[in-house]
Order: sequence, then C-alpha cells, then structure tokens
Amino acid sequence: TMNPDPTLTLFISHSNLHQTFQLRFPSSTPLSSLRGRLHATTNTPLESLRLFTLLPDGSRREIAGPPDATLVQLGVRSGDEVRVQDTDEAGARMRAAAVEDVSKVEKYVMPDEEYEKRPNTYRKYRQQQAALESQRLAASEAANPSAAAATTPPPEAPPAGLEVGA
Repeated sequence: TMNPDPTLTLFISHSNLHQTFQLRFPSSTPLSSLRGRLHATTNTPLESLRLFTLLPDGSRREIAGPPDATLVQLGVRSGDEVRVQDTDEAGARMRAAAVEDVSKVEKYVMPDEEYEKRPNTYRKYRQQQAALESQRLAASEAANPSAAAATTPPPEAPPAGLEVGA
C-alpha cells in the first residue's frame, strides 16, 4: 500500500551558518511548523526567517504562503535544499556564533558504574577478545609444547665479566 503521508528529507543550509542539517518532515507539515522547527534549529527569530528552495540552475524560489499550507502544496519535494535567510544581518552573526560555538556545550561523561551495566560495550568486547586470545594461546601450547618452548626467548646472557654459578 502507498504511504498516505510520505516523509520528505530536506537539506537545510543557513545564510550565516557553516553547517548543513538534514531534517525529515511529513509531507503534510504546515509551513508554520517548518518555520518553527527551523527557528529552533538555527536560532533565527521567526520575524527574521525567510525560506527558499535552491534550484538546480542556481536560482532560488521563496517558500511562502499561508501558515497552514503544507509542504507539498508549497512545492517542496524530498531532497530539496532549503536555504534559511536571516534578514537581521547584525543579529544573525551573533546568533550564528552562539549556535556554532561548541566550546560552550558541556561534554557528557558516563560514570563507569553505568557503563559497566551496559551489555554491548567496547570495553566488554576488548575483554572478550583478550580472553579468547589467552584461550587460543593456551590451547596451542597444550597441543604442541615444544613449539611453545621454541617461541620462549632464551634467557638474557650475563654481562661480560660476570661469572655465573662460580
């Protein structure tokens, strides 16, 4: 059966941000919801936010209409690049700097106790691999003890001038 409300994948760029975002919306999303989501994503005030579809020939078409018009009604298609234009250039630079400054984002560090409770972690994988390697080595030595002795390095020779066992 045909999905009655297909999802549109849109590539979002901004006049003052270096990042490009990939967002998904139901095709029935109203323009007001698209604008609200892009306001939250880009930190551009709704009153300064204009939207354009970038066309393959390099030109752009403004996405405008009544707030309840759906993306499909406005001619937006999956795969379109939607350009957010912030019309308040002075404030836009400050807002863009605030959005892109990752040094202000607190890094999350999971406590060891919580990490240990997780079933499929890299730490557990490494422990399993080390245990398997130990088992393989032990099995190999048990199957061929002379080979294990041959791979054992000879004892270090005593320093010159030192008599051993005298």
